[in-house]
Amino acid sequence: MQETASIDDLLGVVLPPADAPPAASPPWDERREYRATNCDVFYRSNVSAPLDSSIRPWSWAKPGSVGALGGCDDSANAPPVPKPSGLPQKWVRLPPGAPLEAVLAQPNHVIPDIPVLYVIARTSRFHAALREKLPGGLFAEMPAGS
Repeated sequence: MQETASIDDLLGVVLPPADAPPAASPPWDERREYRATNCDVFYRSNVSAPLDSSIRPWSWAKPGSVGALGGCDDSANAPPVPKPSGLPQKWVRLPPGAPLEAVLAQPNHVIPDIPVLYVIARTSRFHAALREKLPGGLFAEMPAGS
């Protein structure tokens, strides 16, 4: 997938369509709630502060090491630990048609290592609990066309 793919496109690759037979469900989806058309996708804003501009991405990885492949082979060669941003955090729901690149370009979507998106079935207990626990100020919508 490319960064121009929409959130819907991404869900369509990893989740079955609404009319899929029960056997098409991922093995972990015992309730068969996770369908491409029944999920909201979120990111958490301001989770960490941006890395200092003097730090070059992946500069800590030795060529040919596990670290060079995205992991870390020893603590002496570990990536810098992201610091908390100190800014208010929110769960930001993404518009289904938004391209991935628009999500990654949001100024409050600081990615400490890899992008993290949360896919949550609208009919799940977790989605209900998220809405209940995060009224108003802690839940936001990413503006369409951002």
